[in-house]
Amino acid sequence: MNAALRSAVAGAAVLAFALIAQAQESAPEPPTGEARIEVTLVHDGGAEAVAGVEVILYSLSPSGDPGLRRERTDAEGRAAFDGLSNDPDVVYLVGTRIAGVPFGTRFAFERDEQSRAVEIQVSDPNADASAVAPGETRLRLEPGCSDLRVHHTHALHNRSERVVYVAPALRGEAIPLLELDLPESASPIETPLGAGGDSFERNGRNLRFWGPLYPGVQEIEFGYGVPLLPSTELEMRFLQGTERVSVFTPSGGIEIIGETLRSDGELPLPSGPHRVQRSGALAPGASLALAVSADASVAPADLQLAESRLWLELDDAALDVNEQHQVSNDGPEAIQSSTGSPLLCLPLPPEAADVRFGTPSPDLAITRDPSGALAVYGPLPPGESTLSLRYRMPASDQPFAFQRTFATEVQLLTVLVADTGIALHSERLHPRRPVRTEDRAYLHLEGFAIGAEEVVELDLERLPRSGGVPRIASIGFVVAVAFASVFFLAAPLRGSAASEAPAVREPAQAIERQALYHAIEALDEDFETGKISQADHAQMREEMRARAVLLLQSERAETAPPADPVTPAQARQDAPAPVCAACGAPSQSGDRFCAQCGAPLSCPGCDAPLRAGDRFCSRCGHALAASEPPSA
Repeated sequence: MNAALRSAVAGAAVLAFALIAQAQESAPEPPTGEARIEVTLVHDGGAEAVAGVEVILYSLSPSGDPGLRRERTDAEGRAAFDGLSNDPDVVYLVGTRIAGVPFGTRFAFERDEQSRAVEIQVSDPNADASAVAPGETRLRLEPGCSDLRVHHTHALHNRSERVVYVAPALRGEAIPLLELDLPESASPIETPLGAGGDSFERNGRNLRFWGPLYPGVQEIEFGYGVPLLPSTELEMRFLQGTERVSVFTPSGGIEIIGETLRSDGELPLPSGPHRVQRSGALAPGASLALAVSADASVAPADLQLAESRLWLELDDAALDVNEQHQVSNDGPEAIQSSTGSPLLCLPLPPEAADVRFGTPSPDLAITRDPSGALAVYGPLPPGESTLSLRYRMPASDQPFAFQRTFATEVQLLTVLVADTGIALHSERLHPRRPVRTEDRAYLHLEGFAIGAEEVVELDLERLPRSGGVPRIASIGFVVAVAFASVFFLAAPLRGSAASEAPAVREPAQAIERQALYHAIEALDEDFETGKISQADHAQMREEMRARAVLLLQSERAETAPPADPVTPAQARQDAPAPVCAACGAPSQSGDRFCAQCGAPLSCPGCDAPLRAGDRFCSRCGHALAASEPPSA
């Protein structure tokens, strides 16, 4: 295998390591279609060495949604994946692990391609690092949100024909593949796509890399942050030496001074032009000292954080947070960082986990800063751009205090909290009317002109849960409360009337019926304010209305004198022309509404005559809206 091919295989395997590590989490099936992927594992020990091995297929759609499928090889070391999409924009990664070492490759289907054969060379690892030699070291220093970001790229030469990997059980006195001492104030390291796993081992300043390292030349990458000060001293020691060191800094904003460094012009990088300084080879155990001076980054004047929207949902274990930030560029042209500093930083709570974010354009660069914030580098086009992110925070049964800060002023902050039975309190935010969607009600808070670095705190507390009271008991409680209200309000009237006229006993059915009418009104108000769902409202209202109708029928049966049955049509024909109970104006027989004031003359539900002040029909219980329009 030539050097170029080895390097390509190594690069693919590193990516496989990162993506397969992510794919261990649950993920949906890859996108479906008519395509097929045939995988063959090739081992120098023969097919028996790779029989029954698990092969993982990982897909990544243009939308960023992952897919995952697993198969096991047959006796020949082969596995097949059928029913896959051949969309050229879908990236596939096929990988496996042999003795803890990942092997894999990535690819995408060509247009109209229906089948792809993939061959993966695998081998048992070697724990002897004597064949590994250091190559060039590249350091890229850029200002971050609150830290100086330091990116390391170390080229390592594996001159053997096998993968070098020192398993954890063998690391006692073993020699690492790479070892160096980081600066004193270095934050925890981060690796591309979260790759690394147990490959890196850190003890204080000391960092060791244990593999895997594939045959040929492979680049090992990681990064960290150090506090960003006007003047910062960095010292790192290369315990195994290096062929040379190249230091890259943005052309503006950062100055680097090192005794062994010499200027070597500029080099265009994806994040902009960078100055290059280089040193010669460093012997094992030698140190590199750098004096760094950086200017404080200032957000462009045309860049504004117009609105931030936060959706919160609290359950028994965690608080789920979804955020959308409307970034406004009031200038005529796109804005991009020219000094390597972020255009905008979005700090996150320290407890935020499973952070995911997206941008409206693949050209918009946004990364996770060593400080934990999201750093936006641009380009941001004129107008508004929406940045989306989500994360989870651990929660407990105790009241939960959610705090949020922003690095720049937010003109409008909107917070929507899923109403799952919680109480909210905030000194800074103002309550608004609840917001309802098709399946959810949200408590709504709002704040204006949130200052840079201002702490906005929201206290969430779960309300006591009911003990599973049956629905009919809930209805009974509502009716009881309404009945008590009617009784209390009517007490003064009963008292004054008693001194002037003999007491008239109202039937118990009438009192309960009036309480039900008030309960229906309260239920309607709860539905309008989003306190109950549409389904619960409809069912409880229908049950209470049916009970009111039964009570009304019972009252009639007790009080109505015997009479020959008369149909409503006969009643309307024989009865004199009604008089409006609201204004006293006469009307013609058959009229349902007063021609003078528009008040209803009879119930729209059953044509029963109405009395002044009626809000419900005495015959059928129909609710009489105050503004019910006349029928055509």
